[in-house]
Amino acid sequence: MRFFLRITPFRLVPIFFRKFLPWYFMGQPVQILKAYVAYAKACSEIFSIVFLLRTLVRPWKSIVGTYPKNKMMLGKVIQVFTLNCTARAVGAVVRICTILLGIIVQIILFACFAAVFLFWITFPLLAVLGCRLLYSSIVS
Repeated sequence: MRFFLRITPFRLVPIFFRKFLPWYFMGQPVQILKAYVAYAKACSEIFSIVFLLRTLVRPWKSIVGTYPKNKMMLGKVIQVFTLNCTARAVGAVVRICTILLGIIVQIILFACFAAVFLFWITFPLLAVLGCRLLYSSIVS
């Protein structure tokens, strides 16, 4: 209790300028940026867009048929060819959808980061303007 009695507004001003303002405008924005980078890396690991692009036309779940040794069995060759093409098409569709989802998640993540960062930086101005609006509405 005695501690609070010894603190006067004149003692708080140097603390405010020495500690709070550098933290608010330098320290915390860096932490917000680091958090965004960590989330972006995690999302890029989850969706692994580069790997999906490299394996775009590989068969889905490695489902492939083996061609018969006797190539004269035209029905069997066409059946295996159709299975292989279908597995590759399904794999490509699933991978393209996953790539698009990964890109959308990264865009949403960046938009959220930009909104948080912008709000953090402009909050003092918004608070002062809000107090001024409140004061003018009470006085008028």
